[in-house]
Amino acid sequence: MKNWIHNCKILGFIIASLLTFGACQDGVLYEKTQEIHNGIWSYKDTLAFAFTPPDTTTRYDISLNITHTGAYPNQNIYTKVHTIYPDKSRKTQILSFDLAENSGAWYGTKSWFSDTYTCEYLMQKGIFFPTKGTYGMVIEQYSRESELKNINAVEVIVEKSIPSKETK
Repeated sequence: MKNWIHNCKILGFIIASLLTFGACQDGVLYEKTQEIHNGIWSYKDTLAFAFTPPDTTTRYDISLNITHTGAYPNQNIYTKVHTIYPDKSRKTQILSFDLAENSGAWYGTKSWFSDTYTCEYLMQKGIFFPTKGTYGMVIEQYSRESELKNINAVEVIVEKSIPSKETK
C-alpha cells in the first residue's frame, strides 16, 4: 500500500510538471532551430524562417537564439536580417549580438553536457503583424570573416507578448 501511494505521488508530480510545461508553450506561435553544418557558418549559408500569424491584433515578441561553443573566437557576431512581408516587400537590418563580456566570460546558458552556450536576444517586443499572410526572415552572418567557426545553431521564436507591469 505504501508503494502504491508513493507511485501515485510520483505520477501526480510528473503529470503536473507536464501540464505546467505545456501551459508555458501556449503563447508560442513559431519556433524553429536551424543547425549550422559542421559548426561553420559561411556567408553563403542563409537561414530562412517563415510563419503565419493568426491575426493582426495580437502583439508578439521575436527572439533570436544563437548557440556557439566556448571555442568561438570573437566577442560578438554580426548578422544581416531580412524581414519579408506578405506583399513580398522586405526590410533589411544589420544587427550585432554580444556573446561575451569584455572580460571574455560568455553570456547565455551553458549546456550541462557540452561546451556550448545559448544566448537569447529579444529582437522585437510588442509588435503587430499588420497584414494577414506569411512573414519570412532570412538571416545571414555578416561578420568580417567569410566563415565563422563554432556556431552551432540559430533559432527564431515568435510568441505572444506579455505586457510589462509599469510602476507609478
